[in-house]
Amino acid sequence: MSLDNQSQHTLLPVTSQAGVIDFDFDSKSKEILLVKKGLMGNSSIVSVSVYKGNQSDYLPTVFSGAPHAIAVDWITRNLFWSDLESGTIEVMSMDTDKHYRKILMSNRGRLTDCAAPVALVVDPENGRIYWADKGSKSVEPKIAVMNMDGSLPRTIHSRRTEVPEGLALNKENKDLFWSDSGKGWIMRYTHYGRRVRVFINRLSNPRGLVINNRMLYYVDADYESIFAVALFGPQKKKTLKANLVGLSILKVFYNRHEKGQKNACTSISCDQLCFPTSAKQHQCECGTGYSKTADDATCLASTTFAVVSQSSIIRGIAINARDHEDAMVPIRGYDRVALHVDVHIAGGHIYWCDYDSTGLKGGSSNGVRRIKQDGTGYQEVIQAGIGIKPADGIRGIAVDWIAGNLYFTTSKNYDTYLEVAKLDGSHRLVLVKEKMSSPRAIAVNPIKR
Repeated sequence: MSLDNQSQHTLLPVTSQAGVIDFDFDSKSKEILLVKKGLMGNSSIVSVSVYKGNQSDYLPTVFSGAPHAIAVDWITRNLFWSDLESGTIEVMSMDTDKHYRKILMSNRGRLTDCAAPVALVVDPENGRIYWADKGSKSVEPKIAVMNMDGSLPRTIHSRRTEVPEGLALNKENKDLFWSDSGKGWIMRYTHYGRRVRVFINRLSNPRGLVINNRMLYYVDADYESIFAVALFGPQKKKTLKANLVGLSILKVFYNRHEKGQKNACTSISCDQLCFPTSAKQHQCECGTGYSKTADDATCLASTTFAVVSQSSIIRGIAINARDHEDAMVPIRGYDRVALHVDVHIAGGHIYWCDYDSTGLKGGSSNGVRRIKQDGTGYQEVIQAGIGIKPADGIRGIAVDWIAGNLYFTTSKNYDTYLEVAKLDGSHRLVLVKEKMSSPRAIAVNPIKR
């Protein structure tokens, strides 16, 4: 919808997508990045060409979880997103070959942590990222900010915050606006003075916000309309478009690169990730699964870490690091019911078996999967021939790291099988079939044979 002609706002469809949770755009590649909800509850990020409408997956194996809000740092070329299942804010380099990523914020029980970050907005010139958090039992709903490297988190406002929905930043004076559907208002935070006040109230269900040319645009899901309000002067709203079903998100597409903006990471060469932390300062960081060398100049892959299954998430925890940070990209998702894990060092793969004993997820979760430490190379290893009843499925796995075989136990039709296959799932063979016993966890000692 064009904002240039104030008398006519014609809607031109860019793409037809179902289940869009959030989106942002990259004016360099002329693409819109969409967060789409999948059939099984997982969400993924896809890219759509603005002018051609072509769609492609945007590293779908990396986003194994529930991405919700996204924001593009168009200067440093980093992509930020929040994950509602894990309660994290994460980042990934957009232009490098390996797309290094890092968890910036998670819920560790601190008041400044995030629990359910539903909206993000970035200020790449000054190295800031703002988020709206719906909170949890241990973290209150709030509006917060931190440096782009995850340092110095600070709560901007929590009092009278109920159900925050959308965020918008005025690039001119850095004032921050957010909508609250629980309170039915839009709030304004004045950057210079740090004052919070109600910008416009008596709204029904305000959701997405965006600022353009000293106007604030917002959508109201109940009224199914897009409204505009002047930032300065009387807060009198004007209806731009009505009768739009399912309104939620609002963005203004423009060429972010035409002004040639720079920040503290411009002309800086970091080994993996660069984050501006102020207008003149930056921080070089290593992605998840890597650690800095003694001279802080390069990043090396973590080789010693513990792999832990928490059913809905599999994490790699650094053993030698002081803060025991993540040593691998977390494996998660709506269909994640990880029962057992194992590793194959030579191949660099993490193996696990999902087992849904309830059958609530239709049996689609059951099977053996593998993935690389950096979150790439996802592959279904064993998924067929493991039964269809709720109690059927693979109950234990063990990797023979010398011969390159995978051993696993399968419960199917009241029988239990001990099977072996190559590490990619090929050449599957039944070794033992039992009716009376029900082996679960297994281990192998390939040295003794």
